[in-house]
Amino acid sequence: MSYKSIIADLGKEKGLLKTDLDSLRDSFQKMKVAYVDSEVARGAAEDVKKEALEDLEAERARSRSLSDDVERLKGELLEKSGAVAHAGKVIEDLSVANTELARSNREIERANTRLLGENTALEESVRGMFPLSNFLFEVCLSFS
Repeated sequence: MSYKSIIADLGKEKGLLKTDLDSLRDSFQKMKVAYVDSEVARGAAEDVKKEALEDLEAERARSRSLSDDVERLKGELLEKSGAVAHAGKVIEDLSVANTELARSNREIERANTRLLGENTALEESVRGMFPLSNFLFEVCLSFS
C-alpha cells in the first residue's frame, strides 16, 4: 500500500472518529441533561414524599383525635342512657307509690265516711237521750 492510500485511509478513519466523537459528546450532553433532570425529579419526589408523610401524620393525628372523641361520646351516651333508665325506674316507682297513695286515700275517705256516719248516729242518739241539752249541744257543735 502506498503512502497516499494510508493517509487517505487515516483521513477517513479520522473523519469517522471525529463523527463518533461528536456523537459521543452529543450523547454525553444528553446524559448530563437527563441526569440533572432526574436529580430535579428525585428532589421533587422527595419533597412530595416528605409532604405526603406530613399529611399522613396529620391525618393520623386527626384520626386519633376523632377516635378519642368517639370514645368520649360513647361514654357520655352510656352515662345518659343510664340516667334515662334510672329516670324511667324512678317514674315507675313514683307511679306505684301514687297508686298506693290513691288506694290509701280511698281507704281514708271510706273510714272518714264511716266515722261521719257513726258521728251522725251518735249525735242522734245523744239528742234523743238529752232533749233539754240539744240546744247546748248544737251551740257546742257550731263553735267547733
